[in-house]
Amino acid sequence: MRLNIQKFFSAIFAPPFRSLPLVVWLYYVWCFLAHPGSQILLGNLPDADDYMYLAQISDWLNGQSWFDIVQHRLNPPDGVAIDFSRLTQIPMAILVLLLRPLLGLTAASLVMAAILPPLWLALLFLALRWTAETFQSKNWARVTSFIALFATYLIYQFSPGHIDHHGLTALLVTVAFGFTMRMIRQPDLSKWAVGAGFFLALALAVALEILPWLIVIVSWVGVWAMQKGHKAARAGAVLSLSLFLSSFLFLIITKAPHHWFDIDTMAYSAVYVVFTSLIALCFAGLAFAERTRVALRYVIGVLSAAVSGLIFLSYFPELVGGPYGGVNPELAKLMFDSITEAMPIAKSATSAIEVFLRLVWPVMAFAVSVYFFRRAKKDERWLWGLLLYSLTAAILLATFYQIRCMVFAQLFSVLAMSAALQRAMIWLGKNCPIRALAFMQLGLLLVIAPLPMLIFPALVDNRPFNTGMLMFPVVKASEECDMRSLIQALDKQSLNTTHLMPIMNEMDSGSELLFRTPYSVLGAPYHTNVGGNLDSAHFFTSADPIEARDIMQRRKAGLVVICRAEAAFYVNPQGKSFAQRLVDGEVPHWLNKVDYPGERDFLLFELNTPSKGGA
Repeated sequence: MRLNIQKFFSAIFAPPFRSLPLVVWLYYVWCFLAHPGSQILLGNLPDADDYMYLAQISDWLNGQSWFDIVQHRLNPPDGVAIDFSRLTQIPMAILVLLLRPLLGLTAASLVMAAILPPLWLALLFLALRWTAETFQSKNWARVTSFIALFATYLIYQFSPGHIDHHGLTALLVTVAFGFTMRMIRQPDLSKWAVGAGFFLALALAVALEILPWLIVIVSWVGVWAMQKGHKAARAGAVLSLSLFLSSFLFLIITKAPHHWFDIDTMAYSAVYVVFTSLIALCFAGLAFAERTRVALRYVIGVLSAAVSGLIFLSYFPELVGGPYGGVNPELAKLMFDSITEAMPIAKSATSAIEVFLRLVWPVMAFAVSVYFFRRAKKDERWLWGLLLYSLTAAILLATFYQIRCMVFAQLFSVLAMSAALQRAMIWLGKNCPIRALAFMQLGLLLVIAPLPMLIFPALVDNRPFNTGMLMFPVVKASEECDMRSLIQALDKQSLNTTHLMPIMNEMDSGSELLFRTPYSVLGAPYHTNVGGNLDSAHFFTSADPIEARDIMQRRKAGLVVICRAEAAFYVNPQGKSFAQRLVDGEVPHWLNKVDYPGERDFLLFELNTPSKGGA
C-alpha cells in the first residue's frame, strides 16, 4: 500500500493530528543520532545512575540473586544496597538477553541503553494523550506530544542512554493521573480506581521520589470523597485498597521473605506498606460514613488523616524531610550541595529574573489551569482542581526543595498548555481574518510551546540542554571526564599486582568504573554509600598527604583515579587539597603516577609498594 504523502502531512498539522506523535518522536530520536559529536553513538551515557543500572543488570544476568540488590564491588568489603528496583530492570534485562548472543554483554547493554528510553517516550506520548482526553477534545489530545517536545526538563529523562528511573516514574505518574481523572469522571466504574492505586504503588516501588505525587493525588481524592460522599467515597476506598494491596504485592515480589519486615525509610520496605495501609484505613472510614452529612465526613476524613499522619511521623520523623530525610548529614551536604538536580531553584538561581525564567512555563500553565477551573462545570472542576493542585505542589517543590521536581511541573504543564492551545486555536479560527490566521496561529504555537523553553532551557550539569542544534544536541554534558582511554589502561597486564585492590576514586566516576571494569571502587553518588563516599571525600579533601595515605591503607585501596576537572570540587580551607596536589603534579613518595596512552582527563596512580622501591 502506497503512502499518501499529502494525507500524511495533513495529518500532522490538522486535528486529530494522527501523524504528529510519530513525527515528534522521530525528530527527538534523530537529534541524538544526527549530531557528529553524539555521545550515545560513542557508548557514553548521560548519568552515573545509567551506568549503575548496567552494572546491576550485568551482575544479575551473571548469577546474582533477584533479591540481592547489593553492589558488592562498591565500598568493599561490605558492599552497598542500591535501591534501584528490580522491577525497573526487567525490560532492560530482556533486551540485553535478546542482544547478548549477537553483541556480547557489554555492547548489548549499551545498545539496550540507547533504544529503551525512546520506547518509554513513545509510551509517554500515548499516556499524555490518554490522560488529556479526560478534559479536552479527543481530536486535540495528540497535540500533547508537540507540547511535550519543548518541556526539556521532562523530555531529557527520555534521551537515548538515559535508562535511570526518572523517565519511567514520570510515565507511571502520568498513567496514574489518567486513571484518577477517569475515576473522578466515572466513580461507579471500579476499574479506574483499581488502576490508579496499582500504578501509584508501582511508581512508589520503582522510586521513592514519587512520594509527594502519591500524597498529592491521594489527598485530592480524599477531599473529593469527603465533599461528594456516596460513589466518590466508595471509589476512594477502592483506590486506597488497591494502593495498599499492590504495595504489599511489590514488597513480596522484590524482597526476600526474611526482609519483608525490615524498617528502612530510604529504600522501598515495609515502612511504605504501613503508610499505604494507613491511607486505606482513612478512606475506609470515609466509605463507612458515605451517606452522612458533608460536615461530618470532613470531620472524619481530616481527623483520621491527621491522627494517622502524626502516628506515622512519630515513628519515622526523618520523613518530614522527604524520602531521603534520614541520609547521613555529612553525606547529605556533600551530595546535595554538589548535585545540580538536588538543589532548589531558589538556591541555584543567581537572580530573581532567573527564577522567573525557569518557572515561566509552569506559571503560564498555572494561570491557564486557574482559567479553566473557574470556567469549568461543577463536576469538571474536580479535574482541573487536581491539575492545579499538582502544578502548585510541583512549582513549590522545584523552587524550594529540589529542581528535579521541574520534571513533574512540566509534565502537568503539558496537559494544561495543550488545552490552552486547543481553546486559543478555535478562537482564532472564529475571530481572525483568513489572511492573518496562519501568522496568528504560528505566533500562538511559539508562545505556548517552544518560546519559553528556548528563552531559558533545561540545564544539565549547568549547561543548556537544547543548544548546539536546532534543539537537543549531545546526550552527555560532562565531556571533560571521558574515561575511555583510562579503561584501556586499567586493562593492561602491568597493573595485575593491584588488580584485585579497590580504587580510591572521586564520587562521579564510580558507577562507570563498576560497569566498564572488574575493579571495586569506594565512591559513587548514592545516599546508601555512606562509608565509601565519606572516606573518598576525606581522602581527596585532606591537606595532609599522610592522612590521605592512612585512609587509603585502611581501605586497602591499590589505585587512585581522579578526573582533572573534579579536583576543584575538593576544597580544604586549611591548605591545598590532596586532589589538587595530584593534579598539580605533587605526587607523594607512596604513590606512582601511571602514564598511559591517550591520557587526557583522568589521572591514574598506583600504590608504591616496597617491592617497587617505595619507602
